[in-house]
Amino acid sequence: MKKLSSLLLTGLLLAVSSAHATFFDRYEPPNTGYDLKTGYPLQVQDAFAVPTGEIRPQSTFQFDRRVGSDNAHGDVFSMKPEVQWGIAPFAHLRAEIPIYTGSGPTSTSGDFIIGGFYNFLDETNGRPAMGISADIEIPTGTHSRGIDPMFFYYVTKSIGTGNGADRIHANIGWIHNSGAFNDERDDLYVLRAGYSRKMFVDTVVGIDFVREKLRQHHVTENVIEIGALHRLTELLNLSVTLGVGVADESPDYRLGAGVQFRWH
Repeated sequence: MKKLSSLLLTGLLLAVSSAHATFFDRYEPPNTGYDLKTGYPLQVQDAFAVPTGEIRPQSTFQFDRRVGSDNAHGDVFSMKPEVQWGIAPFAHLRAEIPIYTGSGPTSTSGDFIIGGFYNFLDETNGRPAMGISADIEIPTGTHSRGIDPMFFYYVTKSIGTGNGADRIHANIGWIHNSGAFNDERDDLYVLRAGYSRKMFVDTVVGIDFVREKLRQHHVTENVIEIGALHRLTELLNLSVTLGVGVADESPDYRLGAGVQFRWH
């Protein structure tokens, strides 16, 4: 945990210094061709913001199959309706209400999450793109108390000679459970690493590995996912995900889908 905290702090300090150095020299966002947001199709997210003026009503639908029937190990179905809004070059706001149901961990279902994302560094001269996000989770849901801050640091780097068609991504996240119950952790950590490739004009595929400490004590998930994101029309994206758990406490498998509406 100390190593993760140090990595996250280093990333945030780099974010502040780099943003100050580059903010006034930037005019237009990079032409990424596509972007990856959490759940569309993988958990790993890239370091780019929603384009300025674009509004994205969207939702993911996910089923995690677990062995067991208690509230720490049972099956969980989740739906996460969300709106993202590109408010400026390199920045967007978001609001989300996650909903969980099933025999597994469903704490915080119905909480209200609001926050923003900023891409503070472009990908140039071999340097990766970087971004940060800050959110707060308001305890409007079940078995939830205290306002929880969430901070994530994102890195994306193009590889090969495909003009950004192949990319690697890494995310580090910290969530403080300010109103933790006796059976919950005070701090949660998330690690994600993945690879994505633009296969066709309208399709992106990818694979990632996610390690996440859940709110429940002694429950840590490790999941490998594959997924695809397809632009069905100019205004509609669809995604599908398949994941398998690694080691104890992880889901046996994960099935996911997502729908994005993109209004300009």
